[in-house]
Amino acid sequence: MFSFECANPFILVIFQLLSRGVVVMEFSFSPPQSSSRSHTCQFPVTYNMMPGVQVLVSYVRPDGEIVADYLKLTVSTELEHQVCAGWSVTHTGN
Repeated sequence: MFSFECANPFILVIFQLLSRGVVVMEFSFSPPQSSSRSHTCQFPVTYNMMPGVQVLVSYVRPDGEIVADYLKLTVSTELEHQVCAGWSVTHTGN
């Protein structure tokens, strides 16, 4: 979960999440009808986002200007499938 703040009112914000040069997720956010400039948003972190993801946020102002910014996030290393392996120290093969 992260928070963002806009200097101007907006109707719709577009989020694009890029990892290793590929768009791995895209979604939009429409704020509730309020005068607040600060909002909270969240997205699921997936294996495709390793080792990091860039969150690109953009919206169009009423005068047509596109406003955009991005944030780089590091994703913790974790295997897609958890594997547990073991062996016996008393038995060896030929």
